[in-house]
Amino acid sequence: MDIYVINLKKDTDKKEYIRKHFEEKGIFHYEFIEGVYGKDLSQKKLDEVYDPDLAKKYWGREILANEIGCALSHLKIYRKIIKNGSKGAFIFEDDVFIKEDNIMKLVNEIESHRYKENPIILFSWLDSFFRRRVIWNINNHTCVEGYSSDLACSYYISREAAEVMLLEFEKIKAPIDAWSKLRKENKISLYGLTSSFVAPADFAEDKSSISDDRQDAFMKKKPLYSRLWKKTRSGIVRTTTNYLIDVAFGIKHSPPR
Repeated sequence: MDIYVINLKKDTDKKEYIRKHFEEKGIFHYEFIEGVYGKDLSQKKLDEVYDPDLAKKYWGREILANEIGCALSHLKIYRKIIKNGSKGAFIFEDDVFIKEDNIMKLVNEIESHRYKENPIILFSWLDSFFRRRVIWNINNHTCVEGYSSDLACSYYISREAAEVMLLEFEKIKAPIDAWSKLRKENKISLYGLTSSFVAPADFAEDKSSISDDRQDAFMKKKPLYSRLWKKTRSGIVRTTTNYLIDVAFGIKHSPPR
């Protein structure tokens, strides 16, 4: 099985962190992929890979420079999967924390299970999932079919899904972790764990080049009704809505991360 870690050339501290962390977790065979820093991209390169009009139509806003860089970094790996003829690959960003000590047992078994077409399995977070659609249980972890989520910090992608992603992102029109939208369009099959075994490291949010920009972009670009709806997604309104959805459709929402 192939394991890749995305690391920006400038982030030598993160590279050293993930090396030590992987060693502690018994992960020794993996490859670093040099990430693309979006804010260093020339206008010529941006014009080649990104269509702002398409992004507004598809995603509702323009894509941030660092989101473009992130997408290009992951697309590099998808091309390697196709070129190498791999069944799939495990992808980690360099600012993750693995909670489990016996992670390799889980990694070694994941590819042996049956999934729907073009599967992507998230290790870090599922916003909501079909609680009755259990795929496997390994190491006290339960894999289920996902309904919605984002985050691309740690996941498995099959070769078939990598091919789909390369076609979908021939011109970048959304963040690479637009899993929910791609699932709803039947482009991928989304899976994840009911309790994640990978989380952002303690320093991840402080050093993230995307998180703050994303929040600003949401507040500036989304229509007023979207911003108001986002503010209501907490407390009794959220709890009641999620309970009714679970009862009616078997879709369970995870606690806010």
